[in-house]
Amino acid sequence: MAEVSTQRLKCPLCLERFKSPKVLDCFHTFCENCLSTTMFAKKTCRGKDIFECPVCATHIRAPAQEETQEIWAYNLPTNFPILSFIEGKGSESVETVFCQPCQADGKMKASVAFCVDCSEYLCCACRKSHALFKMSKNHLITEESVRTNQIPESDSVYLDLCNLHNKPLAYYCNDHKGACCVQCIPEVHRKCTKIDDIVDLAQYEPGDDRLKEEVRGKLEILMLDFQQIQGKREENLKLINEQKEEIRKCIETWRKNLVRKVKELETSALERLDEVHQDVTTELSNRLKECKSAIAAVEVSNLMLDEAIKMKNERQTFIALTKISKQAENYLTNLQHLYDRAFEISLEYATKTEVESFYNADSLGDTKKHSKSMYFSFGSINETEMLMSMESFREYEKKISESDSDEEENSRKVKSVALKSSKMRSKMLPVPRKWKAPI
Repeated sequence: MAEVSTQRLKCPLCLERFKSPKVLDCFHTFCENCLSTTMFAKKTCRGKDIFECPVCATHIRAPAQEETQEIWAYNLPTNFPILSFIEGKGSESVETVFCQPCQADGKMKASVAFCVDCSEYLCCACRKSHALFKMSKNHLITEESVRTNQIPESDSVYLDLCNLHNKPLAYYCNDHKGACCVQCIPEVHRKCTKIDDIVDLAQYEPGDDRLKEEVRGKLEILMLDFQQIQGKREENLKLINEQKEEIRKCIETWRKNLVRKVKELETSALERLDEVHQDVTTELSNRLKECKSAIAAVEVSNLMLDEAIKMKNERQTFIALTKISKQAENYLTNLQHLYDRAFEISLEYATKTEVESFYNADSLGDTKKHSKSMYFSFGSINETEMLMSMESFREYEKKISESDSDEEENSRKVKSVALKSSKMRSKMLPVPRKWKAPI
């Protein structure tokens, strides 16, 4: 037993005393308004089906129907023990810790005891009634928690509550293979054929470890199977990291090769430019020389004409004019030839299609995910064996206890049952069989 500290009565979100304390599936408690505000900030409920606990980040599933954050927070189970202690601390008097069954009936009676199994405070009358009912007569009742405002150190008060009704899980439904509270029986399990008291089932287990051995054997095989898958995943992760490094080196190699190739192509293109430029320059220079020679010849003929005109001998003048006229005809023929070849030369550059395609590429390559099946060798566990009920073990014990034979006969049957249990466990040993599971 431990006294309730002030810190345990404070909300982890607002750091103030709990106001309408609500408990999540992970058993952490918060103010109703704090939960609603946190859900709204994280946009939970509408469009999202989970809510992370602000303390442990456990995923809390949202209701199936469309609900607002306020409604969902309001419908969460109330932590009545915390609520009662808050009320007691607020008035600084244990008299304010009221009987919870009476409160549900609209009555306000001071509690004198606390039922650990029901997680409820009880008044004197309710405590007596509690001890008379078959379902609750074996419950653990403590008065110290009420006298000293103390609660048990164990968290079992909060761990074994029904998620639907916030009541203790006191019964076991063999049809649904699960625990339920007293309110679940008429609402959910009214058509079920067999419902046992968990206290009776728990009393059966000591002295017979077969159930423990069966469950432990299955868990060990499951552990090996999960470890096998984990090992495959770790190997796969290591392989992916190695492949990433190889691909990165391949990309770097391509980059270096492409840079070197671009430099080679640049050198080749510049050399070709120089070559074409030289040819065109030589051609234009030769044609320019032809023009200059023709101009010089015309100038000479023009000087000869001037000299001929100055001659006083008409015969010599006529001969000179005839000669110059013939030269002019030759000049005209040469000029016509120059006209025929008088076109402008220019240089053009065209990028090759392959280069343009490379320039327009958005990446050097593409990395894709490729999946293939993994092969495992699992142990053989079927769902029926995994969900074996306690009833089968109770039948084993009943057959042995009802036998009228002597102690030796009972011992033989016990060994026979143990042998059957051993055979059942042997079925769970890993059987090498191949099957495929996608990555």
